[in-house]
Amino acid sequence: MTGVFIGIWFTPVMTTGHLLFAPGMSLYVVIGVAHEERDLIAAFGERYHDYIGRTSRIFPGRRASGNTGDQSLQGKDLNRPSKQAANA
Repeated sequence: MTGVFIGIWFTPVMTTGHLLFAPGMSLYVVIGVAHEERDLIAAFGERYHDYIGRTSRIFPGRRASGNTGDQSLQGKDLNRPSKQAANA
């Protein structure tokens, strides 16, 4: 998502039209991320909640406060649906 924000906001010439476009598109992306995360929580359950707690939504390399790393994901298959999703 960071690349999308860079593409939207860092332009050599900020025209009036682009100034109207940039906040609207940014809001669209943020709403889209919220909907996507809702779907991922439904598919992966608690594993995805743990992942959210360790990572940032938009800007890579930034972790939620108090987190020291994402060692617990090593060796886990996040492409496999959780037991909750499989039973639904």
